[in-house]
Amino acid sequence: MESLAGRAAPAQDLRSMDARTKTAAALLFTTLALANATPSVLAQDPLRDVSAEQATDVRVARLVRNLGSPSFNARSAADRELSDLGTAARKQIEIASRSSDPEVRMRASRLLRRLKVAAMWHGSSVDLQATDVTAEQIVEQLRKQTGNRIAAGDQYGAFRPGKVSLAAGEQTFWQVVDQVCHQTENRFRPNYGSGPAGWVLVAGESGNYPVAYAGPVRARITSARRLFVEEFNYRDGKSDVSHTLQMNMRLSWEDRFRLVAYRSQLEVARGLDDQGGETTGVAVAEDDWSLFEGGRHQLKMAVRLRPPQVSAKQLQTLTLRWPVIAVGDMATLETENMAEEKSFQQGDASLVIEQTRQRGSQWEVTVSVTRDLAVPEPREILFLENEFELVDDEGESHRAHNTTKLGITGSTARLKLIFATNSPGRKASQLRMHFPQIRDERDLMIPFRDVPLPRAEPE
Repeated sequence: MESLAGRAAPAQDLRSMDARTKTAAALLFTTLALANATPSVLAQDPLRDVSAEQATDVRVARLVRNLGSPSFNARSAADRELSDLGTAARKQIEIASRSSDPEVRMRASRLLRRLKVAAMWHGSSVDLQATDVTAEQIVEQLRKQTGNRIAAGDQYGAFRPGKVSLAAGEQTFWQVVDQVCHQTENRFRPNYGSGPAGWVLVAGESGNYPVAYAGPVRARITSARRLFVEEFNYRDGKSDVSHTLQMNMRLSWEDRFRLVAYRSQLEVARGLDDQGGETTGVAVAEDDWSLFEGGRHQLKMAVRLRPPQVSAKQLQTLTLRWPVIAVGDMATLETENMAEEKSFQQGDASLVIEQTRQRGSQWEVTVSVTRDLAVPEPREILFLENEFELVDDEGESHRAHNTTKLGITGSTARLKLIFATNSPGRKASQLRMHFPQIRDERDLMIPFRDVPLPRAEPE
């Protein structure tokens, strides 16, 4: 028997109905759900959801109105409450950000930006209950609910079919992925093919790695090594023993999360072993930002710790700090044509096509990109945070498959883009640039629990 239950969508469509129609529609949804449900499905009560949604909508509407209140205290209180409500208030805040009232528009726009920044750092939530459901169905639901590009198997790795059961309750993307891997003896890896970046579920042992979740990022410790080095000085006949501990890990993040830069050194915020001893990280020289090329979604890193005492069997807690920069809320600038030396603008972004060349089915386009506001540090991010598409005269879109950095001056980056159209007879019609409206730097805190330690002596 297979069953799959997620959060029902009809509640959103009930907002425009009057109270009596809502009640009738909710009863209909309840009847249909009960008629189609299997014994293993725990369907939610639409009446309860509608009532809760109505109450939230009324409260949000009142708070949005108060954003334009003559009272400063009322405006400030509404601002705080709407911020606390978060995503539940987002739709009405978006509408308010286009209000004719300048005060409402300003406060709603500021609130909306804060909500978008916060959402960028949250792991995608999955509302899914399953009993003996195929892994392919779970993958499909993960795609729909999170927007991450994932597939079950590809030409480079076979997929092992299996059944999955998930308990009711909201979970994050990575929590569900790890359950699927453990229950089906598959593993998750990045897409190696030439298509869009993303993730693939393929056959293989998922392993029993210590794992930690930090919003859209998952960290797994893949190995740990204690190293004792004894140095003997023949001049004075003395011996000196040094002791180090290194943990190697793999950091992965959701496809929808656009990480563009990171500090190459992980820092130990706090560590506590089972003997009550605290450990810290080994001091390292300050390093510069490292940048991501080509839409990577996985990274290997290591952290060196001041080693716990030899008798310690595990780290009860280990919290790592990882400074990173991410971008989000992508906007699209679309040129009217392929005219050279003409400036196309949207918001604070400006795009100039400097030169275009066609060589068979391949197009080479040189562009300069300028951002007037919030030029980042490091400025090289301007090369990497944008995505480009070439639209041919048949309306087909082609993503740039190679980007060469030509240089950066002030807030302007020059790039050479290569597009393969596979159609020699077609002409380039338009260029699209997808650019971020949000760029945010944050220290991700990565909390591990009960991490086994390598023993200095065999038991």
